[in-house]
Amino acid sequence: MTARKPEIALALDVANQQEALAWVKKTKGLVDLYKVGLQLFTAEGPGLVKAIQKEGGKIFLDLKFHDIPQTVQKACESAAALGVDLLTIHALGGVNMMQAAAKVMQSNPLRIVAVTALTSHSEEAWQNQVGQKAALANDALRLAQNAKAAGLAGVVCSALEAKNLKTKLGDDFVLVTPGIRLSGGNADDQERVATPELAVQNGSHVLVLGRAVTESKEPCVVLQNIRNDIKL
Repeated sequence: MTARKPEIALALDVANQQEALAWVKKTKGLVDLYKVGLQLFTAEGPGLVKAIQKEGGKIFLDLKFHDIPQTVQKACESAAALGVDLLTIHALGGVNMMQAAAKVMQSNPLRIVAVTALTSHSEEAWQNQVGQKAALANDALRLAQNAKAAGLAGVVCSALEAKNLKTKLGDDFVLVTPGIRLSGGNADDQERVATPELAVQNGSHVLVLGRAVTESKEPCVVLQNIRNDIKL
């Protein structure tokens, strides 16, 4: 079986549509997906998605739905109607919620992935969150197994967990990894980070890049170097 080709997603963590479109135009051909998260989608709404698509960009809509099953299913249907390529929900919403979301993929090319543990969580913070002494990596695997059983396309995890998840769940199960930082770069508010090369070696399929690119003086050079390093 041929290994899945990695994809690069650029996080558009900017204030408005004008800034977002400037990044889309600047990085055309170097980015596979543009990640629209809570800040930007709340500010600009569905019109922004259409504007990016008009520029030829594919959308990773990172809204992390977490609600009762019917509400999440309807929200996923709305995202599918927008023509987005990748969408996030929360694995902690439970199997029934994930199954409801997965139904939407039966009639749409949309890939829905479930967030396991945020890359901003340390081991200690995760244990405080879930109220038990289980290792974060064990919980990430359990949540990923639930997501696969529910019929989702994959999960969001750190690159540090990707190797184990790929081994246990197979290469067809999409692993989306935020917390990607360049060698020697600042981890910022992330706890579990990895370089692009390590992420791909560990089995990551979608590498989410943000400040490592957008705060660089030469963002397009950074992106091209990453693509060369991971042989895209």
